[in-house]
Amino acid sequence: MSNIMAALFILTFHLLVTCVPVQYLYRYLIIVRKSEVTNARYFGMLTVPITVSIFDSLIFYLSANVMPVCNDGMLKHLDVSQNIQNHYVPCIQFDLSFLAAKLLLVSAAVMMITIAVIIIWTSVAVYQNLSQKAAVSSNEWSLQRQITTTLIIQVSVITLSGLIPANCMIINALLGTEFGWVSVLSSCILPLPPVLNPLFTIITVKSFCSAVHSTIKNRILPTPSRSLKVSNVVIPSMTK
Repeated sequence: MSNIMAALFILTFHLLVTCVPVQYLYRYLIIVRKSEVTNARYFGMLTVPITVSIFDSLIFYLSANVMPVCNDGMLKHLDVSQNIQNHYVPCIQFDLSFLAAKLLLVSAAVMMITIAVIIIWTSVAVYQNLSQKAAVSSNEWSLQRQITTTLIIQVSVITLSGLIPANCMIINALLGTEFGWVSVLSSCILPLPPVLNPLFTIITVKSFCSAVHSTIKNRILPTPSRSLKVSNVVIPSMTK
């Protein structure tokens, strides 16, 4: 059951990472290629990261099932009590002699290289296209800068939220330390991207920020309307 839960976590995190290049590619098709991206085409673009994420999670699940568990020496570094035998500690050895481990490592490397190439290539192509335009309004340049900043922030948040906990756990395992705050830090950082990315998007893109501000002002915190009630007044006629 623990392997299934870990594979589901890998699936969700991979989806979060692999769906980011789709936004860059979507922007490239609209600005550079002048293509119309319909809902069906956009869904087709999303099927690629979904398929890759499912494939990687299945490889991870296979690797977790076939690779040997940690020995007593490794378990001592993960000791959470005085008696390890009475407690279940999920731990496996990542042995590259197994085919599943090799596939997992190659798949992760190819995925990260592909994501980096798509992000860099589409960003450079969009910048060159906008730079060559003779008539680009200041509003369009401002909007493109806001979108570029948002996309860079999204990639940075996802990268840091994945690398920081992973580096902490690797250092903890290599040095043989038993810092309990490492697991707490990982639990706090890993769920941040789904929350921070929409928040940074709202803050960075002015149109989104204005829409949210207008919604909060008019619907969530409506100001009481001031209406002037005029009573009927009968003015007598001055003529007879």
